[in-house]
Amino acid sequence: MKNLFLVLLLLLVCSLSPSLAVAGGNSFGISWSSTIGTGNTSDFISAFQARGINVEYRKRVNSNFLWGVNVGYNVFSETGNETVFLDHVQATGKWGKYINTVPIYLAAYYEFGPRKIRSGRFYTAMNAGTAWLEKRSTLGLYALEEDNWHMAVAPEFGYHLPWDSFVGHVSVRYNYIFEAGDTKAQSWLEFRVGFGL
Repeated sequence: MKNLFLVLLLLLVCSLSPSLAVAGGNSFGISWSSTIGTGNTSDFISAFQARGINVEYRKRVNSNFLWGVNVGYNVFSETGNETVFLDHVQATGKWGKYINTVPIYLAAYYEFGPRKIRSGRFYTAMNAGTAWLEKRSTLGLYALEEDNWHMAVAPEFGYHLPWDSFVGHVSVRYNYIFEAGDTKAQSWLEFRVGFGL
């Protein structure tokens, strides 16, 4: 899965080179994200996570509207020692719970207020697309694993920082991945800090 993400990242970088970032019309960037699960994700893994990355491209349509494409990779994990009871069987050992996600979104952005040089702006966005999700539980040498592609949406609210030489932003995104196959719907809140050209 990591190889797939690296290939997608490389393709995006090559196809959307920094030369596209002309006069604030287009931007290419990377953001770091930390997450906390909600709903079914929180029931499975409740710990705060700080292992996420996003690569994105945004193109300005006019002074307030932008569209974009973004690909992310988020990792959720939790481990411990526990005794598990199943029917007439009892097992004690080190357990682990893992969720890996790769959301791929098309996005529409709206920036509030007039566009001025060296002036930050609040924005809102709606991301929609698909997400690959792998959910795994381990106990000692044994593992239960499920992975599926899901439909996904992610509303976002953020602030474009007042920099002219490159794009920076801070944002909060709520990711919701719909049920698919044997995997229930998953959701998480993502706190993002980004920069780019």
